[in-house]
Amino acid sequence: MNQVTHGFPNGFLHIREFATVTEAHLSASRLSKAAEGDPDFRLVELSPTASGAWLCAFSLNSRIEGCEATAVDEKLMNAFLSLGPKPNVSDVAVGIVESASIADVFKSAKLYSTLGLRLLEIRIKRAGGPGAYAFFALAESDLKREKAATSLSCVQNGAGTILTMAIVSLAGDYRRFF
Repeated sequence: MNQVTHGFPNGFLHIREFATVTEAHLSASRLSKAAEGDPDFRLVELSPTASGAWLCAFSLNSRIEGCEATAVDEKLMNAFLSLGPKPNVSDVAVGIVESASIADVFKSAKLYSTLGLRLLEIRIKRAGGPGAYAFFALAESDLKREKAATSLSCVQNGAGTILTMAIVSLAGDYRRFF
């Protein structure tokens, strides 16, 4: 049985990036029309990005033509909707995953979460270069475990390649940013 997360059961986010806002809106209209009989289809995001626009739709269906699908669960949806956890007092660093591909960030966030890291938030770039980034809270034990296991860099997992994670000390007033 699927768990419900703020109105979204476990399912798939379907992501597509476009060169223009008009292209994104045309595609969103076509996708929505094609999914009229699917009660689980939801257009989640349709907005400008630093390099054009993107659309994000949710469905229990793993395939939507023209979109890249990423399986999502409660942690991923909460991070995307800015409802993720805050760093704990014991967290000493923040891990940041960043890519020009929005879909790659979602996939890497899912894989790092599967490895046991706490996902805080996923943000889409609205200025500068294209893409997105994800933030993870890291305790001292996470840093030791991940350094020994993977050096927090491009890891091959059965589900794919995880993007490199930058580690930033979570000290002083910087902690309040999250």
